Amino acid sequence: MSKRFVREYEILSVIGDGGMGKVFLARHEYLGNFAIKMLASQLNHDKSFRARFIEEAKIHFKLVHDNIVRIHTLIEDRGRLFLVMEYVDGGSLDELIQKNGKLTENQAISIFQDVLKGLDYAHRKGIIHRDIKPSNILVSSDGTAKIMDFGIAITADGKRMTKTGTTLGTSWYMSPEQIQTPKAIDHRSDVYSMGAILYEMLSGNVPFEGENDFHIYQQHVNNPPKKIECCSNILWNIINKALEKNRDQRFDGCGLFLEYIHEFERIQSTEKITEPDSTTDNDHHNVIKPDEENGSNENNEAKNNTDIDIDGELLDQDDDHPNDNNGNYETTELSVHWFMYVVVLFLIFIIVYAIVSNG
Repeated sequence: MSKRFVREYEILSVIGDGGMGKVFLARHEYLGNFAIKMLASQLNHDKSFRARFIEEAKIHFKLVHDNIVRIHTLIEDRGRLFLVMEYVDGGSLDELIQKNGKLTENQAISIFQDVLKGLDYAHRKGIIHRDIKPSNILVSSDGTAKIMDFGIAITADGKRMTKTGTTLGTSWYMSPEQIQTPKAIDHRSDVYSMGAILYEMLSGNVPFEGENDFHIYQQHVNNPPKKIECCSNILWNIINKALEKNRDQRFDGCGLFLEYIHEFERIQSTEKITEPDSTTDNDHHNVIKPDEENGSNENNEAKNNTDIDIDGELLDQDDDHPNDNNGNYETTELSVHWFMYVVVLFLIFIIVYAIVSNG
């Protein structure tokens, strides 16, 4: 079988096939493996689609980030357009969800943070993806997530290659405003799509399903998502905020979304650290309890000295004056001595007075 080449790239196999064309695994003799996206033959001679394909290459080429698939070059060979990209040695997030049903919370959060970082970078460059979904997210063998396919992305100034009013995107992940007013969307539409992706990663299901796109659109616009079982309240509130119908009530961007995810991780980590260890009964004897419960040794000694009378019985003393009773015994005894002294002096005075008077 003869080898097939696109310029200096040897085509090895087909690794993707979509409406816009196919994606091949290719090898460069000196530089290694690449992914090459080819515009479908039925679209190759359509000027509008060729222009859109070239625009995708221009937009994507500006984005150089660890969590975005890198574009190397755009070439034309024998009248066909080919987009040469970084090859990611893994599968799509869509395939990962299909394989596992749903992801563990740690795995989902790790992948999700990567995608948020990539999108935040794109947004700061003035680029809105508009079609972020699990099949457009690649997960490499080391677990790093990378965004691909900016085919229907637009710039912040509204430059687009689609007809006015056309609704583009994937119905399961589309924001309400992308459905209702596609001409007036901004970066917060990607925030909504990311909320839907996180929902699917944790539950194994998209937030809204239906028999057709129209039914799904209605739910995006009108219905709240069903709560995910076994999802903590904090994480569920984060997902709900991302899926707000009103974009003004969502996170203001993927950067803020990422901050909330980091804070959630911090809280989870703190709870694990402070969670009490299981201890035996003997271990509990070694735990120092608060003073309010047991009191200090000093207080116990004071109580032993002040709460028992001479007959050994507990006294019903006023708590505000615990030592009053002991003081009363001493005062009473002293008063008796003074009284006897005064009486004796008075008798001596009477006797002396009588002797003097008779003398």
